[in-house]
Amino acid sequence: MHNHDIVLTSLIAIGMTF
Repeated sequence: MHNHDIVLTSLIAIGMTF
């Protein structure tokens, strides 16, 4: 995985959480 993918995954996780 690339750092960009990790950032996107984190943003998606945060978006789904809130």
